[in-house]
Amino acid sequence: MDTESARSAFRRSMQLLGSLRSQNDLANSTTTTYIRHWGQWCRFATRMNWMRWLTPENASKRLAYYATYCWIGGWNSHHIRNQHSTIKLKLASICWFHRRYKNLVLRTSPKLDLVLQSIKRLSAPRHKKQPLTPPFLRTLYLSLDMSKPRQHLLWGSVSIGYFFLLRRTEFLKTGKTRRLFGLKTINAFFSDDNGKMVARNAATSVTIVSKEKRTTSSAAVPGER
Repeated sequence: MDTESARSAFRRSMQLLGSLRSQNDLANSTTTTYIRHWGQWCRFATRMNWMRWLTPENASKRLAYYATYCWIGGWNSHHIRNQHSTIKLKLASICWFHRRYKNLVLRTSPKLDLVLQSIKRLSAPRHKKQPLTPPFLRTLYLSLDMSKPRQHLLWGSVSIGYFFLLRRTEFLKTGKTRRLFGLKTINAFFSDDNGKMVARNAATSVTIVSKEKRTTSSAAVPGER
């Protein structure tokens, strides 16, 4: 193989490697979010008669305009302004598309940083979620009437979330949406000490198979033996 052919083959290999790396550098859920945010940016750019692709010269100013527009209340049917964390994610989405498809790294500027700091200061404070503790679980269980299906369902949902360390979106619907990685009935069964499927009255644990993570978790659930 001559020198030119070797160089050409090397370039093709590097391009293929870069393409594969770019396709797998984000989780599926993050990619979906970035695509949605990119679509919002494209519509905003069209309204402003801008090109959707930014340049190092105009990026900071236009991103500052976009951040301000989102904070005022754009891109939702209730006209509720986006919080600082959401705006930062939208800007990250735009930067990722430029890096992925234009090989361009958009730099921030003091002006854009000042705009984001102002938005952060004026945004509502974040409400920290308190941890779910065993004493709370005991109090909840004693206060529920397991003969009522709705209360039994509540206890089951809380137990699954606690013992298997799952987020709400992983085992409950979000509105009308069920995530692809969410738990399904077929993936949960009663099991014995060896993890084998058994009848409920012979079970010592509940096994839940997470298809997305390809792992299996099990734990004894109080009130469910």
